[in-house]
This record gives sequence, C-alpha cells and structure tokens, in this order.
Amino acid sequence: MAKADRFNVQCLEPGCNQVFQNDCPKDEGVGRRMEFRRFAFEMVDKVREELERRFGGPNSKLMTAALDPSSETFLDDEAIVNFAECYEVDTDDVVLEVNNRKRHLGRLKDDETPKTLMSFKSYIAYIRAAYSQLDKLATIAVTLPFSTAECERNFSSMKLIKSDVRSTLTQERLDSLMMIGIHRHRNIDLNEVVNEFRWRFPNSRIAL
Repeated sequence: MAKADRFNVQCLEPGCNQVFQNDCPKDEGVGRRMEFRRFAFEMVDKVREELERRFGGPNSKLMTAALDPSSETFLDDEAIVNFAECYEVDTDDVVLEVNNRKRHLGRLKDDETPKTLMSFKSYIAYIRAAYSQLDKLATIAVTLPFSTAECERNFSSMKLIKSDVRSTLTQERLDSLMMIGIHRHRNIDLNEVVNEFRWRFPNSRIAL
C-alpha cells in the first residue's frame, strides 16, 4: 500500500478562503497532480479576467469604429480616448496625434484618403515613428476580435493537442502544432515544407 501524505488544497472560488486537507498516496504523485490542477485553474481564471476586461466593457466594434474611415465616429476625440483608456495607451499623446492626422487627411485628395480600417492602418504604419500611439491603437483595432469565440476555439485546440499522453511536449513544438491546428483551413504546399525541412536539416537521416 502506498504511503499516505497530507497536503492542503486552497478553494479557488472567488472570495473563498477555505483550505481543505486531504490524504493522498504520495508515491502515486496525486499531490503533484493536485498542485498542477491548482496552478492550471489560476491560469484559466486570469485568462477569463483578461477577456472580461477587454470584452466586458464597451463593445469592441464600437471602439474600433473610431479608427474606421467609414464610421461616423472616425477620429472622434471622445471615442479615441475611450478606446485608448481600455488598452492603457497614452491619451494625451494620442489626442495630439489624431488632431495632426485630421489636418493632414483634410489636405489629401479623395482618391488618396484611406477608406477602410485596414487601409488606415497601412497609412499610419508608414509614419509610425511620428504617430506611435495612434499606430498602436490601429494595430489593436485590426487584430481585436469582436467576440471570444475564436479564443475559445484556440483553447479547445490546445486541449486536444496537449493531452495527458503528450505532457512532455516542448513549448516550441506546442506552438508549431497550435499554429497548424488553428490555421488548418489554409492550403499548405507539402513540397515547400519538404524543401524547407531539407534546407534546415541537411544531415537528417530521414529519406525525403
């Protein structure tokens, strides 16, 4: 019979400070599994809090509209400030940059002005050295999802990839498998993959 050891488990419910004591067979590593589970729950809670911070307040679509040339609130000072405050961007600097961009956009011809959020991001990217805060907001706007569905799909993919029998996966390999799993809808040229592998590992014993 395995020797029993005593360990404490902290309740993870918000506002609960109760500590449970349990007996576990130390030789079977139950204590280590409980410790791993505790850290995993803490990580999930932090991710959930971050998602709520980003998506639980003002609607993200309304915030990103402040940088969409087709929107009525395009470069509106109040909308820009609300957007900047959510992502800890310097509001004073971004307001100055927005006012300068307004004057510059007013001097452009109609066919030279950006018409979409992506084109506005490309337009700002050329002058990011002078408009760093505005470029930061534009980068957030074009990468910010309008819901958490994609994030949840990514976590589901990770759960399938990093299973119990793959617990020794390195971070680099996990990142690569996650990229393949998440972007599996993309067409991959297998010949290009083989050529890349051959170039990176010229001394490989694997016949290609």
